[in-house]
Amino acid sequence: MNAEFADSWREALRKKSQAPKTICGKLVILRSLTLFALRRRLTDVDPLVGYTLRKPKPKPQPCWSPVEAERILHAATEAYRPYFTFLRETGCRAGEGKYPAWDDVDFGRSVILIRPKDVWKPKTGDQRKVPLTERLAALLKALPHHGRWIFSAAPTTHYPDAGRQISERRALLALKRVLKLLKLKGHLHTFRHNYISQALSAGVPEAVVRSWVGHVDPDVLRLYTHTHISDEVSKS
Repeated sequence: MNAEFADSWREALRKKSQAPKTICGKLVILRSLTLFALRRRLTDVDPLVGYTLRKPKPKPQPCWSPVEAERILHAATEAYRPYFTFLRETGCRAGEGKYPAWDDVDFGRSVILIRPKDVWKPKTGDQRKVPLTERLAALLKALPHHGRWIFSAAPTTHYPDAGRQISERRALLALKRVLKLLKLKGHLHTFRHNYISQALSAGVPEAVVRSWVGHVDPDVLRLYTHTHISDEVSKS
């Protein structure tokens, strides 16, 4: 293995129409394996010494306006509207919205904790506090408590027990149906884009936004900022 091999593999993956982000991720794994071999003294030579990983530029992402986001929530079914509202009001990743427990909510201090569980941990392992808006607080207080998790799926014939976690895949399918009805583009992660863009629009400092939403790549954050500026220019 050497730099020429890595470049050839990159080109082969590109010809298979794999996304630039996917290709970069696989090359990162390859590089990690060579560094692991060096640390464990499985080899004395670094086959990829000096090899530079070309990080792909972030692709423009859909970002709903506040009005569009409200239309989405209004059109969502009762089964998924609370989950969608949580994502919109916190900027959490879709997976993080699956794991908030009732003991993560602090109504007194108006915050919700995003923290590791015995079966899961946040992306990059970050633990943080997210402001609990009045809207989200009212929604959570009105939800029934079915076990540990805040957002749980309704019992079915195959899964009769209450308290089973919501399915991220099914939530995405439900959102896609709503977006098709409203003729909008997006996915579950677009709620996060929406939250960050609106926070920046409201003048919240970048450092504070980062403390709320967790790790955001600087290039991606600039993309959110650009999206906000573009939206403002188009409205003026």
